Amino acid sequence: MITIQFTDSYECHSIYHTAQYYLKTLNKDGQKVMLRWDSQDCLVIDYNKDMSFYLTYIQPLLVQVFTQYIIAKYEKNYLFYLLRNHYYYKDDEEIKEIISIAKAIMDGEKQDIPKIKKLADRKKLLEETIKNFLVQPFSFCFDSFVKFRLKYYRELLESYVELAIDEYKLEHDYQNFIQSLRCFLTHRVPLVETVHVMYEDQPVFYNETLVELTSDSLHSIVEEHSAALHSVEVDSILLQPLLALAPKHIYFYTSHEDLSIIHTMQNIFQERLHLASPFDFYKRRLDFY
Repeated sequence: MITIQFTDSYECHSIYHTAQYYLKTLNKDGQKVMLRWDSQDCLVIDYNKDMSFYLTYIQPLLVQVFTQYIIAKYEKNYLFYLLRNHYYYKDDEEIKEIISIAKAIMDGEKQDIPKIKKLADRKKLLEETIKNFLVQPFSFCFDSFVKFRLKYYRELLESYVELAIDEYKLEHDYQNFIQSLRCFLTHRVPLVETVHVMYEDQPVFYNETLVELTSDSLHSIVEEHSAALHSVEVDSILLQPLLALAPKHIYFYTSHEDLSIIHTMQNIFQERLHLASPFDFYKRRLDFY
């Protein structure tokens, strides 16, 4: 028999019902295990089997239940605590955004962050910690386990929070950058009605009648308006000419739909930008000539 004591009735209730769910499958297989929740906020697990049964059935069940509960209930609260008390964030919306980024990183949704490869999988670390703690069947207090046995898990969460803060700052800087370019365009008088851009490895610019704009002519346009462009600090060979010309319509042709620059251009130029394929470009050019 194993008794797990809780100081929080809600916590005991939640873990009890989660464990009951997993026990249904176990009992269907003919392995009789009794789980009860007594009036003292204790979970009692009864099984009349040997150590082999414990390691095969009971230990994995408890590892799964505790891991699921800690990630779902404890993790978010601890991340909030870290941001509020260690990094001194006071705005709840900022904290929620950083926690959302941290969760996305931990759930493998942001694999493009270089530093993430150096960090352990927090779920696997948690499972291993719980498994090592439950290597023998014995009674214990769940609160004490969380408080004293999750040191490395908490340290790992701190590392993920640091990454999330870096990502949040980068995203904030990016949004400020995008907003500055939008404001620049709002006050900029368009020099041309339409520009066409064919983008494969490098951008090639065309005027309204699909005559190619030479690199010299583009360079002259950028130089002529360098003072205005300097205010937005853009050095991209794609964005500089477009910001200088500030066309009402930009037709952007590419076969690489996953280019990150497309997302940036959509954010900057918004309804001015029209995406199309290289096939559309050549078809349009035939129509002109």
